[in-house]
Amino acid sequence: MDTEKNRDIEQKYEAKFSSIRSSCQAKVSNLTGEVTSYIAGAKSGDGEVSIADLQKKFLGKVAAAEANCDQKFNSTLAQAEQAYKDAGVVETKLATWKSQYDNGKSQARLSAMSKILAAWQAE
Repeated sequence: MDTEKNRDIEQKYEAKFSSIRSSCQAKVSNLTGEVTSYIAGAKSGDGEVSIADLQKKFLGKVAAAEANCDQKFNSTLAQAEQAYKDAGVVETKLATWKSQYDNGKSQARLSAMSKILAAWQAE
């Protein structure tokens, strides 16, 4: 019985976390594309792109996107925690979901930074 309750909760929230992951990955991809396009465009123009330019133009967008994803994840994690409590079962996946989210964020940052660096270094 408890195993079934756990499975139901896990299936419900796996789907929600998957949706958040997909949405946030799309945001990262779009922002990375904006940054690399900006760099390429600036380089084809006067050839100058500074870190200050990039921060001024994109830091707010990046911070807002990350905050939005964090808020969605943390809210959903709190809902999952409450669902476990309401069902009277021991939570089995909260730490895993948190770890997966944190790892996903780190991987997304590394991927975005490598693409931006490649655009920065391109001739």
